[in-house]
Amino acid sequence: MLTTEFIYGLSVWILPILLAAGFHEAAHAYTAFYFGDDTAKKLGRVTLNPFKHIDKYGTILVPLVLYFINPSFIIGWAKPVPINLNKLKNYKRDFGIIALAGPLINIILVIFFLALYFVYVTYFPTEILFYTAVGEWVYDMLYNFIILNMLLAIFNMIPLNPLDGGRVLGIFLPNKLADFLMVNAKYNIFILLGIIFILPSLIGTDILFDYYIEPLFTPIDYIIDAIWDNKET
Repeated sequence: MLTTEFIYGLSVWILPILLAAGFHEAAHAYTAFYFGDDTAKKLGRVTLNPFKHIDKYGTILVPLVLYFINPSFIIGWAKPVPINLNKLKNYKRDFGIIALAGPLINIILVIFFLALYFVYVTYFPTEILFYTAVGEWVYDMLYNFIILNMLLAIFNMIPLNPLDGGRVLGIFLPNKLADFLMVNAKYNIFILLGIIFILPSLIGTDILFDYYIEPLFTPIDYIIDAIWDNKET
């Protein structure tokens, strides 16, 4: 049953997911085109229009399922941008930079929405932020923009193919090793799923979250706390 609370929660997540995932893939597409690969361009992917990058599973189904499971934690992804390595002049370097462009745009969006968050919290009365429907909606959506973009950047920079971090790592590896890891990237998804879902139950701690994701979120927590401390003073 679609309750008011469910519809509200969904409404403050839709735009952050579309923008974060869409801009992430658009950054890949624009950078690939810059380096000479027009594959994404021919498919209409060199655009900031997030609807061109929607994946029916990663952008719609998975976030929806996660929302049902835990409304406080939602992540999604867009349709991967196709890259033709044969069209890149220096395929290892260029492929790594193309990969880096996605998380980088998410970090830029984090900074942008943190600035908006600062302005909103600092210059709008608390009564508007939390005691009006529109004010609360804007606050929650700004917060979700920050969290989701940061999460996408951090998760995608895990140094494991086919994630962006694995492709960036390839820049610094010997050619044979980089090629081997790239060719066998499809098997790494099972390693990643094992780290996320199986390893925590075996060792009693979530290594990925406790020692990688959470520490990298700490600066964001400090900044948000500082914004509120500034408002209260």
